[in-house]
Amino acid sequence: MEETTEDKVSKWSELKDFFLVRLSSPLEHPEYILYFLAIVIGAGGIGIWVGIAERFDIGEAHDTLIIQSISAFSVAVIATGSIELFFVKNKYIKTTLFIISFCFIALSIVSYLISTKMSGSNGYYLAVPTCILALLVWWIANADNSNLTENFFRRQSEESKKLNESLNEYDG
Repeated sequence: MEETTEDKVSKWSELKDFFLVRLSSPLEHPEYILYFLAIVIGAGGIGIWVGIAERFDIGEAHDTLIIQSISAFSVAVIATGSIELFFVKNKYIKTTLFIISFCFIALSIVSYLISTKMSGSNGYYLAVPTCILALLVWWIANADNSNLTENFFRRQSEESKKLNESLNEYDG
């Protein structure tokens, strides 16, 4: 029996569903959100935070350094998120995600090159949206990362108990 066009799901529809699920599913896991805020934005963006703190502490404008920090952070975050998208198991949209990921990486590099050459604080107009895109890419790419959900921690706890029990049986 041949598939009709109604049976087939378009790649656009599949991509839309993929992104919507990946955007919303992490919201069910507080540990994912805390990791995202504390590690990805907090620790990962340390160069940005130091630049901002120095700006307010010294009182001088260090816009160029802050823009460079934001842009470099964006390249790193987009690259790690995009590379994670290379390994999506959905074969139907895998090639499309690869192309999108490659474009995101290229866009972040171009954004870095342009925003760091802009005069004064104008670089923020390109660096900040690229940073937001980078964080969004990372969020979507890692949405199904079992290491960042409570199920992982629960599974590890259960596996530790099983290992402990088998070791006790072995010793006994």
